[in-house]
Amino acid sequence: MHYLAESIFVGLYSCIIFLLISQIFTNYTWILFCTGFLKHFSGYVFGIQTYYCNHGLACSNRREQKEKSKYEAKIPDDRLLIECILEGIGYIVLGSFFILFIKNNLLADFCIGASMHILAEIFGIHRYFCETHCIMV
Repeated sequence: MHYLAESIFVGLYSCIIFLLISQIFTNYTWILFCTGFLKHFSGYVFGIQTYYCNHGLACSNRREQKEKSKYEAKIPDDRLLIECILEGIGYIVLGSFFILFIKNNLLADFCIGASMHILAEIFGIHRYFCETHCIMV
């Protein structure tokens, strides 16, 4: 998958979660935290992270080293909780920046999700994810 396409998907996925959360909470900071937290958690539960292990660009070099093997995302529960909390905090930080320039909360959330995906690629978080979380099955 192309990085831009991945980022757009993540932005749209983030918007869906944002819309659901905003029906429950009214505090924008809390909505951002919950969106980031649930985006990461539901990505694991619904198999999006496993899909990324098998099709994401950051994992492609690892897949090429092995024969066409299948991978599954495996994360210990305590580590998953920490990653979800960190992503929630990341959403708050980027949300504080984007809301200064984009007054539409939903559009700001799309930009947060897409930007977080791009930043994770730039800083090597996706490559680290592939090395530590993608287990051959």
